[in-house]
Amino acid sequence: MPSPINLVSEREEDGKPVFDGEEELLATFPSCTLFFDPSKSEGVGTVYITSRNFYWLSAENSELGYSVAFPSIMIHAVCSDPEAFPHTCLYCQLDTDEVMEDDEEEGEEGEEEPMPASGETTAQTASEIPETAKAHRG
Repeated sequence: MPSPINLVSEREEDGKPVFDGEEELLATFPSCTLFFDPSKSEGVGTVYITSRNFYWLSAENSELGYSVAFPSIMIHAVCSDPEAFPHTCLYCQLDTDEVMEDDEEEGEEGEEEPMPASGETTAQTASEIPETAKAHRG
């Protein structure tokens, strides 16, 4: 199964993602920092929520962005436990058919990880097995 995270490099003239003809913009959250690894951010960008996708587009690099289709997001919830992540975040579990390795139990699929989007929040989606990404709005 391909990764649930897609690279987004094209933008409209106003900086928004290029939406398909049936996608409707529902919300925009500027100043979100994205993390694929909690110790290293991908930079500051804007989160766009549409009727079909979650997008993060870098404010620092106009060719850097990511999207996740909503059907790939299996579970999501707000996490405000500073022991899980130092900032309030939107916790997401993405659908991957990849099996955990090494210290994980055999046959386990997917994994729950944090992901932020509004107020002082952090967004986390996916990067490795399990694929994860965190975005902090600061």
